[in-house]
This record gives sequence, C-alpha cells and structure tokens, in this order.
Amino acid sequence: MIEQINSDDAQHVEIEDIGKARVIRLNRPRAINALTLDMIIAIRAGLREAAERADIGLVLFEGIGEKGFCAGGDVRQVRQIVMDGDLDLVMDFFNAEYGMNRMIAEFDKPIVSLLHGYVMGGGIGVGCHGSHRFAAHDAKFAMPEGAIGYFCDIGARLLLAKAERHRALMFMLRGEPHGVGDAIKLNLLDFVVDAMRFDELRRDVIAAADDEDPYEALDAIGAQFGQDEGASPNCDFADQYAKWVSAPSYAETAFVCDPDRAGLELGEVGELILKRCPATHIVSFASLDAARADPDPERLFDAEVKLALLMAGRHDFLDGVRAVLVDKDHAPKWEEPDYSANSDFQIKLAAALQ
Repeated sequence: MIEQINSDDAQHVEIEDIGKARVIRLNRPRAINALTLDMIIAIRAGLREAAERADIGLVLFEGIGEKGFCAGGDVRQVRQIVMDGDLDLVMDFFNAEYGMNRMIAEFDKPIVSLLHGYVMGGGIGVGCHGSHRFAAHDAKFAMPEGAIGYFCDIGARLLLAKAERHRALMFMLRGEPHGVGDAIKLNLLDFVVDAMRFDELRRDVIAAADDEDPYEALDAIGAQFGQDEGASPNCDFADQYAKWVSAPSYAETAFVCDPDRAGLELGEVGELILKRCPATHIVSFASLDAARADPDPERLFDAEVKLALLMAGRHDFLDGVRAVLVDKDHAPKWEEPDYSANSDFQIKLAAALQ
C-alpha cells in the first residue's frame, strides 16, 4: 500500500509498508529530491507513525532518480520566505527540518538508508543520521552551504564531531562533493555496496524487519554486502595540511591571517575556500567544536534553529542563493567579516551555541 499526502509537494514523498518495513521514498527526481516544507512534514508524519506501530520493525529511506538520493533542502524556497518577511513560516521550516533530523538520529528502531549519486545538505540530514547507512560507489557527499552564505546545518556536526577535527573542518570549508571513502572516515556512511546489488540488498533489508533482532540482522547484511570504500582524497588532503585548520577559530587560521599563502600552499583548494562565505567558515569552526564538547542531540538541534535564524536573515544568504541558484552568475558579494570577539555577529553566534 502506498499513501501520499494531499499536497503537490508532499506527493513527492511516498510511504509504503512492505511486511514489517516502512519504506519512505523521495520521489522528486527532477530536483534531485530537494526537500520542500511539505515533503519534510510528510516524512515526519511517516516516521512518527512508524515509531508508534508495533508491527513496523524498521524504516528504509531511498531516493528515486539516477542523479542522486537527495541534493538538499529547497533553499530557494527558504530564501523567498525570508524575502517575503514571513518569520513564522521561516521558523516552521527550520523547526520541521531539524525536528525531522533529530527524529532520525534518536529513532528507537533501525533506520536504513540506500544512498546513491548526490547526497548533499538536507540529503545528509535524511540519509546519514540513521543506524545503517549503505551507499553505492557513485555516491557523492557534500555540505556546500559556504557557497550560498549559510551554515553546515541539519545536524551534520553531530556526525562530523566523531571524525578527526581537521578532516571534518576541511570537508566543511571546501563544500565540494566527496566520495564514499571520505564519507566513511567522516562518519557519514557505514557500508559501500555494488550498485548492481542494490535490489538484492533492498530485499534483504526489508526481510530483516521480521528478524527478532533487526539491528543484528542489518549488521550481518552490512558485512555480507560491504565492499572496500577506496580512496579518501579529502581526508588525505586534510591530513597533509592539518595545520591550516588546527587553530581554535577561523579568525586565527592562515586563511585570515595570511590569505596569500592559501593559493601558494593549497592551490585550487585554498582559492576555493577563500571564495566561500567567511561567516560560514566562522560558524563551521565554532559549531563543530561545540558539538565535540557537547554532542547532546536535543541541545544541538535546538541550536541549529538559532543558527538558521542568525544566518538566513543575513545579506550573505540572500545574495549567495541568488548567485548560485537564481541568477547563476556565481559571484556573490559577501559582507566584510568582523572577526573580533565582541562583534555583533560573534556575540549572537556564541549565544546560539550556548
């Protein structure tokens, strides 16, 4: 049985119960399954019911379309809401999305994700907080928010806090898609699977819902299907240039103190990082370290909402989305950053992370 919510956007989420497995399918392939508010609400409803029903043993997430599992949240929708001045709707969006992420992270039944192609931003929020994360070799993971003047949200730092700090920060600063080898080392993924075996994997995952201990059954499935993850170029690069992100704050890195060195020592990567939004980088350092110090999901996701309100109302976000997703001139004009600890932005950032 497939049930769909009576909304054009919500219909991009299909909920199907197969035996004791609840399958939640993202079906907006033309937008690489980018999440709208109605889609998020539909996913939350599907999760809530699955949690309450004794006859549901696990939840399985999958995405329709060759290009990817999910390319993120629909930030153009968020930008328009902000420009319209509808603060209540902005709050609704962030509370709904981060509430969904927290539900997945704290779910008391196994949540399995079958990932392929692009897994970016909000796609990581849906696909990487669960208990068992499988991906095809073609999967590409990214938190690209620095390109649009936002911040690495959806609780990604809850996952990245378990990785090596310099590797996580390099991933956040670069914002580029990276493969499954990096995803394993960044705690975004558990198993790499041959895409040709996805149908077989899916069948076995669904069957595991009937097992007396589905967690144990899924572990065995992972051991059976899992393959070598291959290279991890982002993490290798981060290991080689760890000193560039070893400072306690972005303001104390050579990216700020001696930016000319970035292109000389780091080449294209250094130039790319310097083109990203400085405010995003400031938040990346502060928010990751906050998660490493206190990984409590409730406090972390509450802080995500505060960070979202801080960042979404800034010129950086409005012009970043315009430059990358609306006009596509890729020439955002970032605000001049104030790195002093007593600046208005730094004070608000510290308050959001308390």
